[in-house]
Amino acid sequence: PPSWDAISVVSLILNDNQISGTIPDGWNIQTQQLELDNNLLVGSLPEFTNFAIMSLLSLEGNHLNGTIPDSYYTIRTLALTENQLSGELPEDITSIYLYLGNNHLSGTIPGQWGTNTIRELDLHGNQ
Repeated sequence: PPSWDAISVVSLILNDNQISGTIPDGWNIQTQQLELDNNLLVGSLPEFTNFAIMSLLSLEGNHLNGTIPDSYYTIRTLALTENQLSGELPEDITSIYLYLGNNHLSGTIPGQWGTNTIRELDLHGNQ
């Protein structure tokens, strides 16, 4: 994404813009909604600064790889479909809407997920 040091907006939606490169670790973004779908982003998922206020993170249709940090599973709506993410699903999550289809995730759905408040879960096309 653009090399903005700090961004503070309610929603930042930059879908379908051919944005390339990596998302920097510690990107100081203060937003409730971040959408960077269908761009050319590569690399691993970063740790964001001010992550607590984010309620929607959508990075679908990029070329992101590596594992999903546990902190991501606290976001109300997490959409990471169609990347190259790997690893196993964590035991504890608080996400309500979870879209992780068409990645390289493996393992079983943790038993505790049946007692969580997940309303929508998409895991199609994984291992």
